[in-house]
Amino acid sequence: MRNKRVAKMQRMIFAGVFFFMILIAAGFLVFGVVRTKAADASPSYKYYTSIRIERGDTIWEIASDYLTDDYQDIEEYIEEICALNAISEDCIHAGRYLTLPYYSAEAPNE
Repeated sequence: MRNKRVAKMQRMIFAGVFFFMILIAAGFLVFGVVRTKAADASPSYKYYTSIRIERGDTIWEIASDYLTDDYQDIEEYIEEICALNAISEDCIHAGRYLTLPYYSAEAPNE
């Protein structure tokens, strides 16, 4: 009889500790996400610049030079460049110009 009570008490303690650890983990997830989102709250303004394509340039090289953290990845940035310039990825020519988007924390001059 005593062994059953001890075993039951151990299971209850284990369940309590396990539940407490789940609560702590959930708290870190929730507050970690909130803190990360708050850090990204600084305003960012979208601008455009024009560059001249040089011989041997590729859209991937150009995109990697101008890519900012505001894009998920380089493919997303290249898609925007292509849409903005009405071109396909493999259709850039030396001597022509490309319009490139970029972000900056600097507010536009008004």
